[in-house]
Amino acid sequence: MDKNTILKDEKNSNFIKQYSSYLKYKEKGINNDLISFYYQFNHLKNIYRQGWLKGLLDISKFVDVESIADHTWSVAMLAMSLIEKYKLDYDIAKCMKLALVHELGEIYTGDFTPRDNITKERKHELERESIEYDVKYRQSNFAIFKRNCG
Repeated sequence: MDKNTILKDEKNSNFIKQYSSYLKYKEKGINNDLISFYYQFNHLKNIYRQGWLKGLLDISKFVDVESIADHTWSVAMLAMSLIEKYKLDYDIAKCMKLALVHELGEIYTGDFTPRDNITKERKHELERESIEYDVKYRQSNFAIFKRNCG
C-alpha cells in the first residue's frame, strides 16, 4: 500500500494509515494474551490524530499528521522532562505509565475532537468501554494496568 493512501476505519470512521495488524493475526487464532494485547495497542500507530486532520484542507498533508502513538510517546517524554526540570514531587514512573496508557481507549473508539458532536461524559464512557472490552479476556493485563495506573 502506498504511504499516501488514506483509509477509513470501518469501526469508527477515523482516518487511519493502515488496518490493524491484530485483525490479521486474530483470524489465525492467537492464543497468547500478551501478544494479542501488543497487536491491539500497536494499532494506535495507525490512527491519525483526528483533530489535526479537521484543519487540513490538502489531503496530501495527511502523511505528515502525527499518530496517537506519536502523541502518547511525546506526552510521556514531556511528563518526565517537566518533573525532572522543575523537581516536582511526582512519581516519574507512574506519570509516564499514565501518559503511555491515556489513549488506550481510542483503539476501538477512534480519536474524538471538540468538533465531534459528543459530550465529554460520553467520550469517557466509550473509551472506558473500549478499554474494558480490550482487557475483558486478559485479566492479567488488566491487573497490570490497574496496579500501575490506578
